[in-house]
Amino acid sequence: DYLKSNGMETIQDWKECGDEAMSLLAETVGFSGGESTKITNFLNKKIQEPLDDEQKLNKKLLWCGSGKLLEDDLTRQGSFVRDAVSVETPQAFTRRRGDRDIRIVLGPSGSGKTMYALNTLALQGNLQQESGPAVGVYFSLHQHDKKNFETALTTATYIRDQSKMAIQAFLGELHDSQVKNHLNLKMLVSVIIDEAALYPEVMGDINVLSKTYDELKSIASHVRLIVAGTGMDGVSMDLSSATDVFKYRMQPWKEYHFEKAAEKQNTPDTQMCVRAIIQSPILSKLITNARSAMFTIEAVLLIKRGYSSVDVKGSLTSIVHVVLGNYISYNGIGRLNDKEKRL
Repeated sequence: DYLKSNGMETIQDWKECGDEAMSLLAETVGFSGGESTKITNFLNKKIQEPLDDEQKLNKKLLWCGSGKLLEDDLTRQGSFVRDAVSVETPQAFTRRRGDRDIRIVLGPSGSGKTMYALNTLALQGNLQQESGPAVGVYFSLHQHDKKNFETALTTATYIRDQSKMAIQAFLGELHDSQVKNHLNLKMLVSVIIDEAALYPEVMGDINVLSKTYDELKSIASHVRLIVAGTGMDGVSMDLSSATDVFKYRMQPWKEYHFEKAAEKQNTPDTQMCVRAIIQSPILSKLITNARSAMFTIEAVLLIKRGYSSVDVKGSLTSIVHVVLGNYISYNGIGRLNDKEKRL
């Protein structure tokens, strides 16, 4: 408890502290003399013990298959959209304990669905136990061939095997692409399926999702299946939040959310730009969407650079073009050709 209250979540956090710091820790919590020495020796011994798989995986977010940590380009907007407002459907709280933990994240493009799924839902604990080790495995469906999602069986086994491969690869236990039948991890493993509306026939079918969830049970003691993506509102209409899934809906940002997110940068330039954006009738409309809010503040900071003040009115066209260009390139629209974009 003393360690946690001082920001030291595990004994490994003291690895670089040395004997002197550990002796001080022991004395601080009420030990002295010979007792202090015993505590110091105990802490040293714990540090030398190898981490188990659950500790290695804890709080990690991995790409499916490769097991690599998620790239910075995915988490670039994290500081902004992490604060996006989400609302659970009331029925989600009435489900019987022991049901499958399947969660659907809904909302328009750029509302923060992916970041909310990763930063909040994937690692927050499980239905029976709201704390403990957790790891997330991330799928972006536009990177996967549709043939892997033709039936309930192909979908479930593909997602299961890709998730196992990611975990084994991260742990250094994947040899010649051989996937273990059972991993038996004593932790929460969350599998995040993003851009799920690409394959609506399977991602909107509770039988497919249930089969996938059941296959994932061969990985860990607790699993969670999280499905997100623009367009899932229509795809998930037949998924009942009373009996089938938990549903979360991302809400539009208010000025408060924009200001709160921008506070993290806490520089005079940022605060000046935030005020200018809020006071602009046009730019203030862009900050109701988490993603466009991020691109708007970046664009205005760029205009402000090197000047003591910022003139958003005179640079309005340039700012809007930068925001729209970044927005399009950052989501699925950016992968379409000009004709497809117009459609």
